[in-house]
Amino acid sequence: MVIYQSALLVGAILMAAYFLWEAIDFARRAKHITNNREAIDWKQ
Repeated sequence: MVIYQSALLVGAILMAAYFLWEAIDFARRAKHITNNREAIDWKQ
């Protein structure tokens, strides 16, 4: 039973870490896109 709970905990932590990584990656990409858009507006 303890093994099952610890496995569940590890799975939950891995899933949370994965979602956090995806969110950071998405935010970084969105920031990069907005920076590019501002640069294009500045050139025009």
